[in-house]
Amino acid sequence: LLGHKYLILDPILEKFRKIRKTKNKLIVTLGGSDTWGITPYVMTKLLELNQKATIILGPAFEHFDAVQKIQSISPKEFFKIKHNVPSLIKEMNSYQIAITSGGITPFQANAMGLPCVVIATESFEIEVGRYLEKLGCNTYGGFKKDLNVGSMQFKFPIKEYSRKALEKVDSKGIERVINNIIEFTS
Repeated sequence: LLGHKYLILDPILEKFRKIRKTKNKLIVTLGGSDTWGITPYVMTKLLELNQKATIILGPAFEHFDAVQKIQSISPKEFFKIKHNVPSLIKEMNSYQIAITSGGITPFQANAMGLPCVVIATESFEIEVGRYLEKLGCNTYGGFKKDLNVGSMQFKFPIKEYSRKALEKVDSKGIERVINNIIEFTS
């Protein structure tokens, strides 16, 4: 059972499904640790593009000095920094677009109708970013610091990407897995 239709995603995602319409609220979440420190780099690019954002730092994040340095040269309240949020799913609910790494987060976001720019922070995430772009609900932003900065200007049709995300990704993977097991064992 391969493919995103069999991903085991939290069923609570169904509660947050909705069409996103604008690019006015951006969330950045690049993994629990962001091993390579891509978050500060993305913040720098967003600052250059004059794009405000909420930045989520995971529980194992260690690049605080770089984040604080960028925040210190940013206009007041340009970046809202949150560390180790209790529920990333609930946090993402109030945003219109996300910049994520290529793990499970873009699938969670898409199941909510939240389009993403996927930045591969590990080489295996390149395939995820490209796959989700082919589904028509995300843009692949590049690998590590070889970012397509243009993708961060969000010129894609957000409402259409959101609609496609809801159409293509849901949290019913567990049901599909169970049904296949029952069918196989019958």
